[in-house]
Amino acid sequence: TDADKRSCVSSAAWFVVASYVVFVVIAQALAPAIATALLDSRQQTIEIRFMVLAIAMNGIYYLLLDLLRWQIQPKRHALASIVSSMVSAGVGTVAVVVADLGVVGVLAGQIAGATVGIGLTIALGGARHWSRHFDLQRIGEMLRYSTPQVISS
Repeated sequence: TDADKRSCVSSAAWFVVASYVVFVVIAQALAPAIATALLDSRQQTIEIRFMVLAIAMNGIYYLLLDLLRWQIQPKRHALASIVSSMVSAGVGTVAVVVADLGVVGVLAGQIAGATVGIGLTIALGGARHWSRHFDLQRIGEMLRYSTPQVISS
């Protein structure tokens, strides 16, 4: 039913957004340590900070993009994908070639593309079943179902 769709979509979407917010807060606080562990240098902390934002923004964008797919809206899905990719590539190219930002420029392009993608997928109806509603029981059902898949992947 429409109420079931709204309950599932809203609960999952709010869970995903909350998870990414927690991820961003923790990862931003730990960015110097992550840079040291992964890149052997605290000097790449800014790259880690941009990477964290790119991961979170793209995760939310892909959730909304998938909602268009699940609503069987292939033209809207394709439009959002193409526009997001073009913005990402365009901003990334300018940031790298013109502004000489290197990796940060590429990540800035990804953040820009995801941001535009989020806005566009919402405008195209991707968030049609997303409301303020959060059903703890529903999210529990979804987590019980998906946890073995998450662990195995």
